[in-house]
Amino acid sequence: MFLCERGLPIRGDDEVIGSVHNGNYLGVMELLSKSDTFLAAHLQKHAKKGSGNVNYLSSTVCNELINVLGRKVLSAIVAEVRRAKYYSISVGSTPDVSHTDQLCLTIRYVLPEGPVEHFLTFAPLLNHTGKEIADVVLDFLQMNKIPISDCRGQSPPPPPPPPPPPPPPPPPPKSRCEFAEFVPCMAHSLNLIGTCAAECCTAAVTLFGIVQRPYVYLGKSTYRWRKHRDALKHMPVVKCLSDTRWSARADAGEALANGFQQNIMVLDDLAMDEHLNAE
Repeated sequence: MFLCERGLPIRGDDEVIGSVHNGNYLGVMELLSKSDTFLAAHLQKHAKKGSGNVNYLSSTVCNELINVLGRKVLSAIVAEVRRAKYYSISVGSTPDVSHTDQLCLTIRYVLPEGPVEHFLTFAPLLNHTGKEIADVVLDFLQMNKIPISDCRGQSPPPPPPPPPPPPPPPPPPKSRCEFAEFVPCMAHSLNLIGTCAAECCTAAVTLFGIVQRPYVYLGKSTYRWRKHRDALKHMPVVKCLSDTRWSARADAGEALANGFQQNIMVLDDLAMDEHLNAE
């Protein structure tokens, strides 16, 4: 629980007692053993015995402990939700490194001490339709005996913008509970406005393509980037455009404009540098 609360990785590169690469879990156990004679004797007895020996220190046992603690935490959150009675849900999804679309489910409710927000679970999505998202959310709520009739707000991910096919409708908990008001994600909607506004004008698209070129050229080489950074001193370096942060266009344009003369000098120096190849 100590490691998980702080978002620290549990396992390391090996599971050898005394190794500096055995991870935070075994490292904390070794630290505690300095003031706990029973734990110290256990570690000394089972250290470096290898697989096939029961020592309750392996990654398998560690994963079992994580699962048990996870179920305990979820049970505590569900109990709090039932005491609070009314709640709202928020979902979002993004592909991870395994190319699996992971749905993140978050719940909000109010206790006498104040508002509370908790992450509940990750769930894999087979497709990104409103029905699929709704089915995953409703199945999870039903499995944990959280009444959908007590839901008072929902904030699912907004549908993708046109062109066709038409965007999917928002998830239908509203049909199960008339009080579950739909609240779209304001940040995502604002990002779509900024992105689409920048892409509707050919001149703007061309402009931002030019703004991106210095970053691409200078950022591909540590040598070029160092010369660029040294020339600008305390001024902001050139920025990369972003598909998810509409403000990145303003940041990139401002950085390029403020250091325009210095950037020209750096590019001229690089063009005359005989040690650089044509690329």
